[in-house]
Amino acid sequence: MIKLVCAICFVTISISLLVNFLFLKYTGNKFAKNLPQNIVRWEVLHKPAIGGISFLCGLMISLLAISLFIPHYYIDTKQITSITLCLLICFSLGIYDDRHNASVAIKFTLQILIAIILISADIYIKITHNFWINSALTIIWVSGLINSINMLDNMDGVTAIVSLFILIGILTLGLLTQKISIVNQMILLGVICSIIGFLPYNIYPSKMYMGDTGSLQLGCLLAIFSMIYI
Repeated sequence: MIKLVCAICFVTISISLLVNFLFLKYTGNKFAKNLPQNIVRWEVLHKPAIGGISFLCGLMISLLAISLFIPHYYIDTKQITSITLCLLICFSLGIYDDRHNASVAIKFTLQILIAIILISADIYIKITHNFWINSALTIIWVSGLINSINMLDNMDGVTAIVSLFILIGILTLGLLTQKISIVNQMILLGVICSIIGFLPYNIYPSKMYMGDTGSLQLGCLLAIFSMIYI
């Protein structure tokens, strides 16, 4: 298992570094976020906002490793399918939003859809005995975290570093309490390593941002695993 973990870390970090390098080298500012005129960022320079693709690569590497090396009886198919679907929705919304500035209605509708998918997979806040209150709180939590992380992506390295430490904290807490499944360990590990591979391009002075493709995925991932393990 240790060899598998080391292999996943090495492959994911390497692919993340390579993917971001290639996008930066061959696309330039073609994937810079298309901001409305009334939007102000802390960073005034126009930079590519496509780093989130490397996070999706990290997820795919984790899923491949899970399918190849983890016995099927350890895999909660419904949960892993729901998590993957939610992250793909966030990735797709991010691509559209970076290019066409999606309306608030579209964003919130998809965030509600993500919350419903998670609730159907038994991933939701369970602090009361009332299902509907718990579901409403889940929608607020999912939407709030996704939008909060998205708003952070306007300063060098902030979103990536904040998300990285939170994800490492969740993984560490899960390992110490022995409550985290091997499948979710793999997913977290893949995303953590992909963020590490992205950071050299995002810390000050940054060459690129993760864009909504990345910040929406990270916000969704934080919402999911905080509800499962915290």
